Amino acid sequence: MSTPALAMTLMMALAPITNTAEAHPFHVTIAEVEFNAEAGTLEMAIRIYNPGDLEQALGLREGERVDLEQTENVDEMILDYLRDHLIIAPAEGEPAELQWVGKEVSVKTTWLYVEAPLPDGPEGVRFTNTLLFEIEKDQANTMVFGRSRDRVSLRFTRDDPTHRFKRSGSSIPTR
Repeated sequence: MSTPALAMTLMMALAPITNTAEAHPFHVTIAEVEFNAEAGTLEMAIRIYNPGDLEQALGLREGERVDLEQTENVDEMILDYLRDHLIIAPAEGEPAELQWVGKEVSVKTTWLYVEAPLPDGPEGVRFTNTLLFEIEKDQANTMVFGRSRDRVSLRFTRDDPTHRFKRSGSSIPTR
């Protein structure tokens, strides 16, 4: 067998192994967050880098195998999961209820789109983000607010899952 043919055979043989949830080297989500002042909503695009992790989390929750593209009512399952693991609590009042916008699923990544009513904006709001913590012990989630120089990022880990949004660029951990 020629060297290129051998290399191709090895690549094809190893492909299923390297495509498993255990094989991916990092466990993160990134949420891009914008405040729509006119509508009074927080708009979020959440990127999950391995769709298999979300399927696993939903499967644990539902007690059955979940496929993001084939399972009936999967959008409702995802929204219920997000409502339990992504809490947006204004300083005054009840937590905002996430509303489903949609999703995009590919082999390598999944985008989830949700929004939350937040008429007074994000300043002082407490965010808790425990997405996929039940799957990966080293899971880290980031929420990035805005796109310009005054962008604010919050990083959530198992040891530090809650932050209060503060425009100055720092967050106030809360427990």
